[in-house]
Amino acid sequence: MGEGGDSDIGVYVERKLKDDNKLSKYSGEKKETIQTMLIEGADGMFRWVAFQVDALRKCRSPYELKKALMNLPKTL
Repeated sequence: MGEGGDSDIGVYVERKLKDDNKLSKYSGEKKETIQTMLIEGADGMFRWVAFQVDALRKCRSPYELKKALMNLPKTL
């Protein structure tokens, strides 16, 4: 998938980080890290990003979030 897919994915992630009450609590720097890692890991797979966002929502602490981001799966 080309840049258009990455753009849509970026918009989706940005919206989730802004509007979701479990994700919006993180600092701007953490949100940037989340967005970067999800977009880079997506390889154009929107569904992969949606699954990862759901998983990140379950993180209860910054430590759990960091651990989850470091262990993102490569495929669906």
